[in-house]
Amino acid sequence: MTYAADKPTVVTGSGKVALPAYCMLALTLIGIAVAVYVARGNYTGQPLWCPIIDGCNVVVNSPYSRVFGVPMSYFGFIYYLYMFALAARLAFDPLSSSLRFRAVLYAGVGAATSMYFMYLQLGFICQVCIYCLISAVTTFLLLFVAIWHFQATRSKSGFGSRWSRAWRVQLVHFAFMYLRSRLGLLPSFQPHQSFQAALSNRPRIAAWRS
Repeated sequence: MTYAADKPTVVTGSGKVALPAYCMLALTLIGIAVAVYVARGNYTGQPLWCPIIDGCNVVVNSPYSRVFGVPMSYFGFIYYLYMFALAARLAFDPLSSSLRFRAVLYAGVGAATSMYFMYLQLGFICQVCIYCLISAVTTFLLLFVAIWHFQATRSKSGFGSRWSRAWRVQLVHFAFMYLRSRLGLLPSFQPHQSFQAALSNRPRIAAWRS
């Protein structure tokens, strides 16, 4: 008796999966460079070079640009450094559920923080820092790329497996039968009995889906 050779467990579209992680690495390097330059100006007291919008030094020296006396640029440097390490780990392990979730979560936190700081610049400081604007665009691009990576790896990380599809079928069936019973169309329906039936039918449904 001969058996067919098993297909190699290689993730198809590996280039598509790895590309968002490399884009995140490039964006974090931009953020690190901007944060280092602004942090250097905060530490040495030297004025920043403002090539387009002449408001960088006003924003940097404003009390709104400090949290408990610590310049925002220091926090930005730590944030981008962490996101760089996270993106590097994603490049080696793109299907990790924990890393994918943390990338979206922390990218969203960074984008929200940048949006709030831009609101402070426009509403209270009445000046705009070009480096803060670059950082804000970088954080929003990081969020976009993190969501892109999450969607690109969603079907390959276990969400689309046969077991999860079988459970979704049973869940939809359970909800449908429960609604019918609540509307009086199926008075004899018992939720706990349906759930027990779902547990007993799980192997059969998984085999049918295969």
